[in-house]
Amino acid sequence: MTFQEDSFCVLDIETTGFEPENSEIIELFILKVESNLITDEFYSLFKPKEKITNSEIHGITDSVVENSPSFKEKEEEIINFL
Repeated sequence: MTFQEDSFCVLDIETTGFEPENSEIIELFILKVESNLITDEFYSLFKPKEKITNSEIHGITDSVVENSPSFKEKEEEIINFL
């Protein structure tokens, strides 16, 4: 697959539930692609405010993210990366 754009980012996101309006991001992986080559990546787990209700889907439990930053704490870093 070839893209005409010179650069773009691919995001993989895991959340605390199945409904976007009621779920929080708990894992984010971003690949930065330039001229069809991966040039950088960002990865982080996040501690949500609420309990994770769908661990059986992605394997991420409350104990896994217990010492992770909140999404808000990493927000500026993510925006700068993108």
